[in-house]
Amino acid sequence: MFEWNITVRKERSAGWYLAAGIAVASLVIWGFVEGIYALSVVAVIFAGVFLLIENNAPDSLLVSVNENGVGVGTDFYDYGIVEDFALIFDRGEPIYLRLRLSKKGIKTIDVDIPPGSDVSWLRAFLSEYAVESKDGELGFSEKLLRMLGF
Repeated sequence: MFEWNITVRKERSAGWYLAAGIAVASLVIWGFVEGIYALSVVAVIFAGVFLLIENNAPDSLLVSVNENGVGVGTDFYDYGIVEDFALIFDRGEPIYLRLRLSKKGIKTIDVDIPPGSDVSWLRAFLSEYAVESKDGELGFSEKLLRMLGF
């Protein structure tokens, strides 16, 4: 019924990668100087996993919302496992459709909404199949991550 594409791959500048590399290198050096070798290992593993995930992510995903559920790329979430949904706004602009799931493992799915979208149609449609959560707002850590470009 409703479909849109979301960009998954973030376009980061060379300066962003330089700053991240300096931060990881600083943690590694500090870990060795202070004798906290586990910190150095964890910092290198974290950076490696981040790069692997980022390089293997698709450029975009198709999001579809219909009477059967919500599809995000190859994943599909039936309304039977959706406990509730929330439309998340940042400075009056809709940014996420947040689905809280009743299944084990991943409990919350945040789906990007294209900038400038009118989400009143989406709210009305989803309200027929799931309960809208009243606590749909960005937390401090989410705001910080958005500000840092993650």
